[in-house]
Amino acid sequence: MEQEDRYAVELIGINKTFPGGIQANKDITLRIREGEVHGLLGENGAGKSTIMNILYGFLSKDSGRIIIRGEEVEPKSPQDAIDRGVGMVHQHFKLIPPLTVTENVILGLEPISKKSDQSNSMALVSTSLILLFLSYFFLSQIDFLIVAAIYLLILAIILKPRPVTLLAIGNAWLFVMVTNYAGFALGEFLLALVSFELVLIIFYFLYNRFGDSPILIRLGNMLSGIGGDGFPVGIDEAAKKIQRIADENGLAVDPYAKVQDLSVGLQQRVEVIKTLYREADILILDEPTSVLTPQEVDELFVTLEAFRKSGKTIILITHKLREPMILCDRISVLRDGALVGTVNKDETSAEELAQMMVGRPVVFTVEKPPATLGEIVLNADNLRVEDHRGLLKVKGVSFQVRAGEILGIAGVEGNGQTELVEALAGLRKLVGGAISVGNINIMEKKPKGDSKKLDHIIDFLIFVFSFGFNIVFHLGFNALDAVSWVLSLIALACGLALVLWYGTLRHANIPRFVREAGVSHIPEDRHRRGLILPFTVEENLVLGRHYKPPFISRSGILALDTFGRVSSELVENYSIKTTGVDSLASTLSGGNQQKLVVAREMESSPILLIAAQPTRGLDVGATEFIHKTLISMRDKGVAILLVSAELDEIRSVTDRILVMFDGRIVGEKIPDETDAQELGLLMAGHVNREKQMEAIN
Repeated sequence: MEQEDRYAVELIGINKTFPGGIQANKDITLRIREGEVHGLLGENGAGKSTIMNILYGFLSKDSGRIIIRGEEVEPKSPQDAIDRGVGMVHQHFKLIPPLTVTENVILGLEPISKKSDQSNSMALVSTSLILLFLSYFFLSQIDFLIVAAIYLLILAIILKPRPVTLLAIGNAWLFVMVTNYAGFALGEFLLALVSFELVLIIFYFLYNRFGDSPILIRLGNMLSGIGGDGFPVGIDEAAKKIQRIADENGLAVDPYAKVQDLSVGLQQRVEVIKTLYREADILILDEPTSVLTPQEVDELFVTLEAFRKSGKTIILITHKLREPMILCDRISVLRDGALVGTVNKDETSAEELAQMMVGRPVVFTVEKPPATLGEIVLNADNLRVEDHRGLLKVKGVSFQVRAGEILGIAGVEGNGQTELVEALAGLRKLVGGAISVGNINIMEKKPKGDSKKLDHIIDFLIFVFSFGFNIVFHLGFNALDAVSWVLSLIALACGLALVLWYGTLRHANIPRFVREAGVSHIPEDRHRRGLILPFTVEENLVLGRHYKPPFISRSGILALDTFGRVSSELVENYSIKTTGVDSLASTLSGGNQQKLVVAREMESSPILLIAAQPTRGLDVGATEFIHKTLISMRDKGVAILLVSAELDEIRSVTDRILVMFDGRIVGEKIPDETDAQELGLLMAGHVNREKQMEAIN
């Protein structure tokens, strides 16, 4: 009994009201025992994340008390919570994709190494400047080139600086040689050097999709270090500590991998490592399974069980029922911002928890009449699609979806489903194959052996124009004659025009044309593809229809009254919890953001609905409503393509199931004639040799 009365966290009488009058927390009292896994269950917008963000110092409470290990505290910031051993893994990860795992983990930390990257960078740059200055005056062109090569070779082999440091120093030495040969004065050389680096940065900025290139971010980091802001932590030393934490806790991840190259499950591991790196022993996990595959969920369960055995206290925020029934010792349920009750896992059931969440009995089975099939609506023929790295992810996929049918695509994430859906929605180009909706040919691409030659030619021309502009500009600066200035302006105009033309040519897509053909798309990534977060709820709900009647008048003016009326109806029909349709989408909880996307796409009167993970992040009540709506749309003759990592959803809602593995369709099943075990084997690639050869051919 004494052990049970030792609380790691006590939240007593917590109240929180947001602007607009929404009371997110209503006099909530929670007590979390040391060493237990405590589930915090509730619908979307029930106040779960709010009260944990108050504990973490991310939000301030209106009233109430916070006690951590017997000491009353008032967290003013996340750092206050971290200092008391509290860590939080947010539902939407706080990671910077172009940076490495190590760089993300150590952001915001104080120096831990006397020999930091800042001192290395300062030493390299200082030495380079001294040698550049001396070489400029005393060495011939050949001598200069030899010294530069030896110096860079020594740096690369012995000091092992970052590649971007070598790049910057190498550019500087090369340009000194060019300017020395041209006979520039020292002042002109310095101006030329600065101009060259600026042109290089601008070129990389345009060439790498407007600033997404990691090399730019690292260059900025290096310049900050040179300026004294510094590289606060020794990267190699931090990476070793991260590797040790990962090994000790079963969180295998490469410390030097870029976050943008990691799966969602591995990105979540990085977030967990961030809390452990800061020595947290009270872990808050906000909806940790909402974006994970079933396999990744199982791996997370193993990790959390190990944390429990090591004595850590875990608070698991979720709207799902499976997780708390497996992992948790006790479960607290919130509804409409108030505590409904706290129960022991062994003394409750999923049905009871669901009723506590929504205030009514929940039907877990989906009842649907037999499908009445109509004409072919979607025809995908031999589709071949590459990912952003140029790797082939969809390999000759063909299928059809008829009116009045729900076709499900099952598979472990990362096997081509994302690229397939984006191609069908017009967001990604085909390498080969054709897509038609109804009688409209949406997109067709026949593979050619020389299909990439144009890209290489354009790459070369852009480089030539950029380099040419740089040289012409400096010659013009030196000569100060009209002809040189005109030539420099022409080079600038041609270079920029080519860069812009290249970007338009290479990244062209046809999403509006697809929507005009009657296709609605619920994307799996609501933030990147489904919402404009700085826009209001109203504006997001009419996106994709805002340029057509009744949202625009005959005179071409937006009908704002129609915006408000339609969006208010959708907010009510889909139970989107918000302070009003004029609220920003960024202020909604994750589940309500998902409802917003689902409402817009389902109510766009489509002939084809492409739904990728439509219930991801939704509670049991909202999931039940979405499933019923999908069946209703099917019965009205809409063709539906449902992509989901939830096998129960695939089996209960669809009429046919296709299984994808390694970019190919490896099986087709009827839901009533298969089970989770058979589908799971197909998802893992266990298919007999004959069928595999048939799929490849």
